[in-house]
Amino acid sequence: MKGKDKRKTFMFVTPVILILLLSVITPGLVHAEDVDNEGNNYIVRDPIRIDGNSDFAAQAAAEGWPGDGSEGNPYVIEGYEIDGTGYGYGIYVGNTSVHFVVRGCYVHNASGVEWKSDNGISSHKPIYNSGIILFNVKNGSLGDNILIDSGRGIKLFDSSNNNIKNNRISNNSSGIRLTISHRNTIIHNEINGTSSRSGGINLQHSDNNIINNNTLSNHSVGIYEDTCDGNLFEDNIFVNVETELLSVYETNGPIEEYSIPLALLITIGLIFVVILIVCTMTYKKGVRERRKKEIDEYENRKEGYKERGYI
Repeated sequence: MKGKDKRKTFMFVTPVILILLLSVITPGLVHAEDVDNEGNNYIVRDPIRIDGNSDFAAQAAAEGWPGDGSEGNPYVIEGYEIDGTGYGYGIYVGNTSVHFVVRGCYVHNASGVEWKSDNGISSHKPIYNSGIILFNVKNGSLGDNILIDSGRGIKLFDSSNNNIKNNRISNNSSGIRLTISHRNTIIHNEINGTSSRSGGINLQHSDNNIINNNTLSNHSVGIYEDTCDGNLFEDNIFVNVETELLSVYETNGPIEEYSIPLALLITIGLIFVVILIVCTMTYKKGVRERRKKEIDEYENRKEGYKERGYI
């Protein structure tokens, strides 16, 4: 009887254990499947180029891009896979002020634009091998996109009041780059493995931007800013990054490069004090000598007057 009870107990417990194991393992398998098939849910299409509010409205109507971007319910661009080979961009939006969202897109291999101009001088073209480009844009929002294998993941040029949030950016020469772009918000992005010292996040002549809670991994420089003022950096996470923040020619605040060492400032101050003391002593000596000479002349004149009987 005891042997039969043990077998019954084993036969009851074994299925329960299997069910518990499956409940633990299955979520991991589903997640892994989602990751493995991540690109299969996208709509494959050619790169998108928008120039101006009217062009945006026309393309939105033709493509069936819905609202709510918002204000007043403009546009959402969503769910595309775009290969930027030969175009230099995956999604380009220029000269717009309407509210819009680009989300859930997979953009890769933005390439094909030559970096040098005809005379060999570096060209800061707004279209330069970047997954998503905003040129002279306000009120855009870029979220939950994957941007890989391009010159830059996201580039803003002369753009303001845009939001860049929750994007995954990897294997680009620079992750997010702002040039002459102000009052933008860059938060909760994952930027991995840039191939140059221009930084995971790069700011050029760009002021009063918010850069918070981003994760930057495997960079020579995490965040690089050149000639910027008033940018806010808080709670960013750096993993395997040689230099977390490098600021050059900042117009306000601390400067990490081209700053004057404290020891040199102290030395210059001491030299100035010594020069001041020497000049003061020389001046006082001259005053004393002139005073003595005046007294001697007075005494000589006085003796002469006595000899002549004047006094």
